[in-house]
Amino acid sequence: MKKSTKYILVGIAFFLLSIHFSLSALYAFRRQYDIPVVQTIAIKYGFPFFHQGYSLFVPMSEFDDFIEVRFREGGHWTEFQEIGQRYEYAVDSKLRQFEEFTSANLNNQIVNNLYWKDGVRQLERIEQSTDYGRAVYLCQRLERAKRKLTHSHAYIDSMQVRLVYHFHPLNGEQKNDVFEFSKVLVEIDK
Repeated sequence: MKKSTKYILVGIAFFLLSIHFSLSALYAFRRQYDIPVVQTIAIKYGFPFFHQGYSLFVPMSEFDDFIEVRFREGGHWTEFQEIGQRYEYAVDSKLRQFEEFTSANLNNQIVNNLYWKDGVRQLERIEQSTDYGRAVYLCQRLERAKRKLTHSHAYIDSMQVRLVYHFHPLNGEQKNDVFEFSKVLVEIDK
């Protein structure tokens, strides 16, 4: 192999490695800068390959959170049901990952945007967020897909999403905390 070819290959390898480590560093420190384009590229590069949940390094958290949904069908509200059970997808499916991503983002919205007024939770800031819209959209799309598969023609005019925190018992006491969001008008007929 010629000496110039070796220099070119080494240069290309160095360039690719520098791009890799730069994007990895930008992904690792993505909350430290406010450049949307760079942040988007770093997340698209880093998340599928390098994202690891907290459970890799620390014990599992002391609570589980679930997105539950109910629909107004035929003039009556159905019972709230966890979307993983309602739409019967596996624990290791991409839908479960998207549900966990959505519930984690809703958690962040609750931490950052929840406030109380006269002793009552105020959820309107959360309901105006993209993360809440993503949860509603996910439930709506899953319900449409389920109805296509089951050939159900019952008309749905409203839906309601809630986030349920299931706390693991500390002293034998079971506790759940529920954030019930507003009812949303939707049209699902097929």
